[in-house]
Amino acid sequence: MQVVTDSPARWAQIITDSFISLRVRGADDGFEGSLRRCDLGGGVRLTAVGTRRCRVCRDESGVRADGSDDLLLLSPLTGTATVRQEGTEQVIGPGSASVHVADRPYELEFDGPSQVIVLQAPRTIVPSSALVSPERRRSPSRGGLVRVFRAFATELLAATEELSARDRDELGVTAAGLAVSVLGAARPEPTRHLVTTARAFVHDNLADPDLSPSTIAAHCRVSVRLLQLAFAEDGGSPAAYIRAERVRAAQRLLGDGRYSALSVGQVARRVGFTDVTVFIRVFTRRTGSTPGRWRVR
Repeated sequence: MQVVTDSPARWAQIITDSFISLRVRGADDGFEGSLRRCDLGGGVRLTAVGTRRCRVCRDESGVRADGSDDLLLLSPLTGTATVRQEGTEQVIGPGSASVHVADRPYELEFDGPSQVIVLQAPRTIVPSSALVSPERRRSPSRGGLVRVFRAFATELLAATEELSARDRDELGVTAAGLAVSVLGAARPEPTRHLVTTARAFVHDNLADPDLSPSTIAAHCRVSVRLLQLAFAEDGGSPAAYIRAERVRAAQRLLGDGRYSALSVGQVARRVGFTDVTVFIRVFTRRTGSTPGRWRVR
């Protein structure tokens, strides 16, 4: 996606539609804004933004309007910007970066023509260690890693039209990982955080017969493909994890005397199986024992 406009009002609408609810103030005569965006897997977006002198503001009304808590990492290619958030001020230029969390107000003031790379990612992709403190979020990032991030983003945006859906899913993981490195956060990898979030959702919803990779992905705000890639790093899959956790839950019920009055069919339904025959087959394959034999052990 690529757009260009010379209207500050139109520019405010474009960046709101592309990022989060924002306002544009103090634009000079002869203003021009341009935007080129690539949507990657996992809700990650990379965008090249060109702008002239103006202030871009995220105010309280914008925070309330969209409710976004996304993280935005900005790194100028040319020009400088003054960043104001949470009572602090920081000037960033080529070789540095700044990160903003969308659930609180901030302001970016561009003092002249500027080109900026912006990575936007949901918090489910970026591990909580990247957001430990306001001081970490405001501190200038490390130059070498910023250069690597900018080079990656620039080449990716240039090749957008050549990327398949699978390419974009995989590059979403890479882009989020680079962002975490730029922030200086101790890894876990972004995919590790995603798997942790997904597993917690599975544990909380085992009894739901509609639990599936699709519902997990929707909860985590990622594509099914990205979710599968994250689980594959451990040699598994979301579907296999659901089955394994359901069997483990059934083992606990069958082995607990307090639930001895439950039939095998009732146990099956309590752990999310709607077909008792399927439950018996899956249970037996994973444990080497039928549910009935497991209960009398």
